[in-house]
Amino acid sequence: MSSTVFMKMLVQMLRSSGSTLLLFFLTLLIALPLGLLVANGRMSRHRWLNWPVRAYLLIMRGTPLMLQLIGFMYIPGILGHNIWGGGDVGRMTATVVAFSINYACYFSVIYR
Repeated sequence: MSSTVFMKMLVQMLRSSGSTLLLFFLTLLIALPLGLLVANGRMSRHRWLNWPVRAYLLIMRGTPLMLQLIGFMYIPGILGHNIWGGGDVGRMTATVVAFSINYACYFSVIYR
């Protein structure tokens, strides 16, 4: 492998790591408080709050994250209105929302 190819790969990996760190911190910023709300809803004695939260946990923990990512990314566009917008910002927004909702379930179990 030549050194120019190595340098191109290294630059691309450094650029991508910035996006990965942004995704990580945005997900934590949203998922931690959302997980606390979900944990409180799960421990609630009110059925009208407890049952929807249980269904949410069952669905989100029972489906693979990759399937959730695909659903969040493509289903709004298939239904006719892409709520995420276009380009890289839209993809990042859909990914942050999917990760946040998924990890809020796991954080709620930790909180409980």
